[in-house]
This record gives sequence, C-alpha cells and structure tokens, in this order.
Amino acid sequence: MSRFDAIGLFWEDRPPEKPPKKEKPKPVIPDPVWLEPGYLPHLEEALAFKPDLFTDEELLQAQRNKEVLVWDVESYPNYWAVAFKSVQSGKCILFEKYDGVDFPLGKLKWVMESFQLVDFNGENYDIWQAALAVAGCSAYELYEATRDIIEFGTRGWLVLRRKKVRRLAINHIDLFELTPLSPGLKMMAGRLHSPLMMDLPFQPGTNLSPEQIAITRWYCFNDLYNTEQLYKAHLPNIKLREQFGPRYRLDLRSKSDAQMAEAIFRSEYHRRTGRHVGKAKVNPGHTFRYKIPEYVKFKTPNLQWVLDLIRETDFVVNDAGYVLLPEALKKLVIPIGEAQYKIGIGGLHSREKKAGHHAGKRWILRDHDVASYYPKLILSTGLEPPVLAGVFRSIYSAIVDMRLAAKKAGDQVSSDGLKIVVNGSFGKTLDPRSCLYYPELGIQTTITGQLCLLMAIEAFEQIGLPVINANTDGIVVKCPIARELDMVTTIKSWEQQTGLEMETTDYLMMFSRDVNNYIAVKPDLKTKTKGVFGEGGVKKNPVNEICAKAVVKFLLEGAPVDQTIMASNDPTDFVEIRQVNGGGVKVWEDATVEYVGKVARWYHSTEVKGGLVTAKKGHQVANTEGARPLMFMDGSMPPDLDYDWYIEETNKLLTQIGYDDLVEQWAMVA
Repeated sequence: MSRFDAIGLFWEDRPPEKPPKKEKPKPVIPDPVWLEPGYLPHLEEALAFKPDLFTDEELLQAQRNKEVLVWDVESYPNYWAVAFKSVQSGKCILFEKYDGVDFPLGKLKWVMESFQLVDFNGENYDIWQAALAVAGCSAYELYEATRDIIEFGTRGWLVLRRKKVRRLAINHIDLFELTPLSPGLKMMAGRLHSPLMMDLPFQPGTNLSPEQIAITRWYCFNDLYNTEQLYKAHLPNIKLREQFGPRYRLDLRSKSDAQMAEAIFRSEYHRRTGRHVGKAKVNPGHTFRYKIPEYVKFKTPNLQWVLDLIRETDFVVNDAGYVLLPEALKKLVIPIGEAQYKIGIGGLHSREKKAGHHAGKRWILRDHDVASYYPKLILSTGLEPPVLAGVFRSIYSAIVDMRLAAKKAGDQVSSDGLKIVVNGSFGKTLDPRSCLYYPELGIQTTITGQLCLLMAIEAFEQIGLPVINANTDGIVVKCPIARELDMVTTIKSWEQQTGLEMETTDYLMMFSRDVNNYIAVKPDLKTKTKGVFGEGGVKKNPVNEICAKAVVKFLLEGAPVDQTIMASNDPTDFVEIRQVNGGGVKVWEDATVEYVGKVARWYHSTEVKGGLVTAKKGHQVANTEGARPLMFMDGSMPPDLDYDWYIEETNKLLTQIGYDDLVEQWAMVA
C-alpha cells in the first residue's frame, strides 16, 4: 500500500497536520451598572435597619463597666459618620454629619477618650478622622482629609498639623497588623464566614442621596459586625500581648509578631544603653557572600558541588533594601535519592507531588523538627545588626534563656510571648525598615539552616532511609521498624556535628499533594495539616472545606466521601472566597448584571451556567464555572447545591495525594 505522502521513490516525513485551535470566546466587559446613580444595593434592608442605640444613662454605665467598643468611619463630601458598637452588650452609638443634623462634638470626644476602642487600620485612618471631626471640621473637609490620607498617602499626623488639630488621647487596638500579610477587612469577613460580605456601596467622592446615606449607614454597621468578629478571633493573641507587654513597659496589642520582637529590642537597647536605637543603614547594590560554617560538610559529590556554588554566589541588596534569591540558586534543583529539593530565602522545601505513605506494621514515619531552630542559628553566626552592635547578642541570649526557663516552669504566658520574640526577630533581619536589619545575618541564618537539613537528608539517604518530606525546619523519614536504631544514631550524629537538636513525632500515615498541601495522621488520630487540608480561620481563605473534611474522615474512619459531603448541613463547608482585582461580576442568562465585589464568595450550583467575570476586562474568575455568588449567607443550605461536584473534587484530591497509588502498593504486598 502506498503512503499518502509518497513522492516518487521517497516520502516526506512530516507530522500530521494539527487541527486548528478553537477560538476562545472574547471576554465581554460587563455593563458597570453599579456605577449608575440608580444603583441602590440592599435598599429595603437599609431603610428597615434600626441600630440598637445606647441611651445616655446606658452609655455612662457602659463606661463604668469598661465595655469595649468596635468602631468605624465613613466619609463622603456631603456625609460623614462614625459608629460604635459594644462587644459586651451589642448596643451602638452613631454620630453623623450632614445637612440639618446636629453634631455633638463634646460627646464624641468623651466617647473616644473614655472607652477602649477596637478598629481595623484605625492607626492609619480612623483616629485622624475622629480628631478632625471633634475639632469641628465639616463633612466636606473630612472628605478632603480622607483623600489626602488614602489617595495621596499623606500621614495622618501631618494632616492634623496642617489643620492645627491635636491628636485625641485614646486607648485603642488596631487589628490590622495582627494577621499575617494584613489582608483587608472584607477578606477577613470572608474567612470568618460573615453573613454579609459587601464592598463600599458607592464610589468615593459621590454626593449621597438620602437613599444612599441609608445604605452607607447600614454598610457601616455591617463593618462593625465584621470588626467585632475579627476582634474575637484575635482575642487570645491580644490577651497574650496584654499580659506580656507590661513586663517591658510596652503596648504590644496592635503589633504583629515581628513588630513585637522589634519593639522589645528597642526597649531593651534603651534600658541598657540609655540611648534610642538609630536607623538601620541600607546600601542598595551592596554585595556579600555566605560564609560556610566549619561544621557544614557533605560527603557526596553532588552536594559538595552545591556547597561550592553557594560559596561563590553573590547576594545583592536591591534598591529597596531587600535581598532576593540569586538566579543561580533560584534555578537550582538538588536531587538526593529519589527526591528533589529547592533552596529559598524562607527555607528548604522538597518537591514531592502525589505522595502517599503508611506506617503499618513494617514502617516508621517519623517527623524530625529542629528545636529552637532560628534562635540557635542566629546565635551561632556571631553576627549582630549594626545599630544594635555590642548588645544584640546579650539581649537575644537573655530572651532565649528566659523563654526556655518559662517553658520549663510551666509559665505559658511568658513562654508563648518570648517564643514570638525569638522567632519574630529572624524576619526583621531582612526588613530594611527595622532596627534588626542586617542582610548578612538573615542570609547566614537561613542558608545555614537549609544546609544543615541537607546534611541530615544526605546522611539518611546514604544508609538507605528515604526522606519523604522537607519543609523549613524539619524532615520526615520513612524507616523500616527493624532499622529504627540506624535512624536514631544518624540523628544523634547530626546533632553532635551541628549543635542543633531534633524533636520527633511519629505518624500513622502521610499524604501530600505537594510540599505546601499535606495531611499527616498521628497515632492518637490527631492530624497535622497544611494548605487545602488546614482548618479555616483568620490565616486561610476557605476553599470548599467539605472536600478536605471528607478526605480526613475517609482516611481516619473509612467514611465514604459522598456520605460525609451529603451529611453536612453547614453552608460554610461549601464556599470559596477569592480576591478579584477590580471587582467580580455575575452576568446572568437574562443579561442582568450583579456586582459581587472585590472579594467574592460562591458555591457550586446545579442551576448556574458560566462563572464570575472581572469587572474591568470580563475575564472569568478562576474556579467559578457553575458558581452562584453567596455574598449574603443566612445559615440555610442552598437548595441548588451541586453535591456531585464536591464529591468529584474530593475524589480528585484523594488521587492527587497518592491514595490510589498506596492502595495499589498494599494490593501488591498482599
């Protein structure tokens, strides 16, 4: 049979023609109905809303009872409001500036200075607005100040100085810094499953109509609810700071872990030297190299080459004062045994995917975490931040010793507080705005830690014990029960060489989708989780949490996936939230446009086609095909919930973490 491409005695070897690519439908930018004057979201609810206001007598009693008030400010050219809500009683106070409304300046000043207040980003905005309001500024003047602060980035204290207004003497807690990466209040509302998630309803600068004022007022009180929920979520951290701060004569309530560490170093430096800490010097373009400690050594040519590469690599301080990972290390993938590892500024990571391991009767799965990881590494460098030279090591050593003593004595408050300080200090060594800034110290600490872990990994692989996971400060080893002594003696030898110590935890099983998403089950059936398997809360966006719950229940109890999913009567199990730049929009089949907001929340529906799109470009928002927005959640289960979608996603997750492969291995052994 002749070939179709025969040309005389020869034929032309060419691949078959590819079918033409399907043209993707061009995104359609939705009609911005939310910018039109007639856009009045939730008008009916807003008009019906009546806040439970304090009487003057009740307010005086609340002040005597030391009730805590959450508060928030709204500012438009013709309308300004500040509202307060008691965490204890739920009663409220409302002050408004608009035409025909009397504004009691003295009462607002008394409230501001007589209660403990809780806000979100108040240090950067609300407290300055309140001071200007008390000074008698009009709604328009307050809006102009809002523009100065928010649009033009003017410092609040400078706005007050220009107006010749004094800052109010207030006792307040700003929740903004207490959550890592400081997400916005709307994102935090989503993480805490707030009933209503809503963007600022009208564009800044709008002259509000009476209906728009009603909606803005209602929106303000919803923000109070969200601030209250966030305050309650952060309360353990706040209580710890309230108890721990006075020991250093510091107010730490509004500070992140790293800020808390820096504040204590500043205080201790002043106490010991009588001087205030100077400003760290940043040298853009400064280049330095990592200095290899004598005890860091490798036996295999591959890792010896890696060590030589790191020795000859330049670390450069960029224009902003930060040290980025050099290209040579960014591209570096280190193979050891059957695994691969990546070095980073933050720590070492293995690159496993789809991995399932079970201890059973033949194996030990043991997690080895380095005890006091950063403190010991920081002290081992012999380096000190320049502005703290001569006292840093003695201050840091004293804090580490106090922490260990408090832990031994069972003083949980001191132990937890000091742990925050010793660990929070590391990040500040790479922050050019910090007095602890010293890139050489930060890089020396993190690279040494990663090389030490690589030494342990190499030692285990050389004796045939595989490392199945490595993450920042620890490794998990899979060891035959008969060789437990080999594992123990290898760690002891490593501890003697590095001066570090390992703390161990055994697992019954461990499943990883990748290094950032895994679940490990302990002998007491408690779990250690990360990523999609981690519990929701202030640090993590909810993403179809029922799927992770169904996986855990299946692994621990053998409960069928569909049974767990169908049994849930909690709508928060099925939602996902995501930040959408420029705002998310749902265009319905009848062309109705629904503005969802800059933080979108949805569930997967049996009745919805298409997905959410971005307001500015019309691109579909990831993972929203068949999604119904759920910006208001009343606690009831949606009638159109697509249970099959969640069951399928859970089964995909089981496959992604290697459960199917592990079952095959069991079958082969059997």
